[in-house]
Amino acid sequence: MLKINSINRREFIRLASTAGAALSLPLQSCSAMDAIQGNKNKMERRPIPSSTTGELMPVIGLGTSMGSYVVEPPEGKQAYIDVLQILLDAGGRLINTAVWPKAIAKGIDDTILGQLIEEMEIRDDLFIAHMIDLGMGPGRENGIAQLEANDRVYRKRPMDLIEVAGMKDLDTQWKLFKEWKEAGKTRYIGITTIHASDYDRISAFMKKEKPDFIQLNYSALEYTAEERILPLANDLGIAIMANRPFMNGRFFGIVKGKKLPEWAADFDCESWAQFSMKYILANPYVTCVITETGNPKHALDNVQAGMGRIPNAEEQLRIRKHLEGL
Repeated sequence: MLKINSINRREFIRLASTAGAALSLPLQSCSAMDAIQGNKNKMERRPIPSSTTGELMPVIGLGTSMGSYVVEPPEGKQAYIDVLQILLDAGGRLINTAVWPKAIAKGIDDTILGQLIEEMEIRDDLFIAHMIDLGMGPGRENGIAQLEANDRVYRKRPMDLIEVAGMKDLDTQWKLFKEWKEAGKTRYIGITTIHASDYDRISAFMKKEKPDFIQLNYSALEYTAEERILPLANDLGIAIMANRPFMNGRFFGIVKGKKLPEWAADFDCESWAQFSMKYILANPYVTCVITETGNPKHALDNVQAGMGRIPNAEEQLRIRKHLEGL
């Protein structure tokens, strides 16, 4: 019998989470979880180009939207605990998040995600990217309010990465970000977008400011970024965080009812979700991919996209052509 006093609190939570997640997963998924936890598989890691220490980033991360991981869901927090533990067991560490502007306006200084990071004692294991979304309105004071709220909630000091979400109020917020980085309050700074229409502006900004990270939409069916943004990032030494690998869910509507091609097994791909993410990772200029989920089954599927063989350039094109033909 497990003696609780023989292990620390963090390890107890990990073991409890593992047991809970395993009970909710099908047999095939349990086998995958066993392999991950047995250190048979760990996801690929890629360098952060601007790092002065050779820091590596695991290629699959967890995204959290402005509405999720804020309050505990009606069914309880166990699923969120399981998702976080699956990410860590697979060798992942990236969480892309934000303190909800509406919560700040209401004086709420905590989120369920912040609470879980504290309870699970995993803060030092994570790379937390904070999106500063100017939902409260533009201006330096609102930017500072969100940065300080993230600091209170997550207490990652220095912060790992702060991002101007959607390039809103960019001139004001970027000046603030540079001040925080120079003061040692954050290690990296960057910008985000989900619109290809922003790419001209992003290209000019990259050349002028050379941010540490660019977060943008990129997938097998949204690949405009391949034309110049990704090569430019590589030339300038800027990390690329790809978002929307499933096109906000539209991808699954396209592949619904379709059989995964047998040749996907050639690059260790076992699901449509992995099919999409392995396409993204086939581009060597991509540092990491983030995908949102609060479902442990989906989380386990997602992290496996960063394991095994990555498609080569010919296979990447084959993936795109196959999806375009569906």
